[in-house]
Amino acid sequence: MNSNSSKSKTGTRQKKKILFLIQKLIAGGCERQIIEVMDGINHDLYTPILGCLEKGGIYTKLVESKNIPIVYFERKFRWDISPVWGIANYAKKNNISFIHSYLALPGFYATFAGKLARVPTITSSIAGPTQRASRFLIRLSKFSDIMLPNTEAGLRYFFPKKLPKNYIIIPTGVNTERLNPDIDVAEKLSSIGMDNYTFIVGWVAGLKVSKDPITFLKAAKIIAETREDIGFIIVGNGPKHKEVVTYIKENDLSNRVIPLTDRGDVEELLKVFNIFVLASSPIHGEGISLAVAEAMASYLPVIATNSGATKEIVKNNHSGFIVPNLDYKGIAEKILYFYDNPEILKQFGQRSREIIEQRFSLPVIADQIEKVYEMFLEKQK
Repeated sequence: MNSNSSKSKTGTRQKKKILFLIQKLIAGGCERQIIEVMDGINHDLYTPILGCLEKGGIYTKLVESKNIPIVYFERKFRWDISPVWGIANYAKKNNISFIHSYLALPGFYATFAGKLARVPTITSSIAGPTQRASRFLIRLSKFSDIMLPNTEAGLRYFFPKKLPKNYIIIPTGVNTERLNPDIDVAEKLSSIGMDNYTFIVGWVAGLKVSKDPITFLKAAKIIAETREDIGFIIVGNGPKHKEVVTYIKENDLSNRVIPLTDRGDVEELLKVFNIFVLASSPIHGEGISLAVAEAMASYLPVIATNSGATKEIVKNNHSGFIVPNLDYKGIAEKILYFYDNPEILKQFGQRSREIIEQRFSLPVIADQIEKVYEMFLEKQK
């Protein structure tokens, strides 16, 4: 929990309730980020409450373990707007000070619920899928009181002609204490059937339209033809999961690439990786990926494609490599470069961790978010 200088204000006012809003507690970067923020803000000043538009999800128990209340404003069908009134009524009855939403659909509901309840709304529209409807919903977030994108590149993707005036850029925050667990690496590899390999290349990201797992798998195929001791783990679920499984099977990679779906042990899996790879869709406005940030916090060098704001966190030829979109040969080449140069791999991994600690650690980001809350409180006086 954050205990910065704002704690000195606890004796002068009542704690403020913040309703965080998300679609569902699935295993995704945005979902993990909202949990980190709820946990990281100063609980002597703020009481976090989580609102969800759908029930279920692997992170539900994690939120409950932190004693954060969960309230459901369920949609009955795709374009059901009734949650707007449910959220507005809840905000008024429970004296909510802010509604802080994450991503497109929750942002839509939060913005209009806030107008009805006369409660300030904060929209963290980090990035979103390229479907026309979702892009439209994100653009509606300009009607919230303030937008908190995690990068300007992601914001420009959705507002290419003119940026809205009501935004503050706050990067993705990472709980560095959580991302260096003490585990038996050999035992962990054995538990997932990867103990035959001495070098592991990993991917952790949702298999959705914004990501490009096939480019990752094409790189794996090149390496599998020449190196016997390099294994690949791809962790994620989503619309492209079937495509991933089919590619692995059709290209005889079943013994070399292990696909894992929703997992609650991502921190431990990152610990067994030697390198982290993320390929993003070239037509998508990727923000700063939490998956990349968490990998860097785990002392991993990163190889990523040049999409959106990835290069703002991965310093090319310093903490990793940025390669052109769709360049699976370039990814394979960089993987082998790290494999052949273990000292450089270690050096790059250390630099990754330092970047996160200095610029993207959870206390730093939570403090920035609290300053936004304080700004609203000052205006309400």
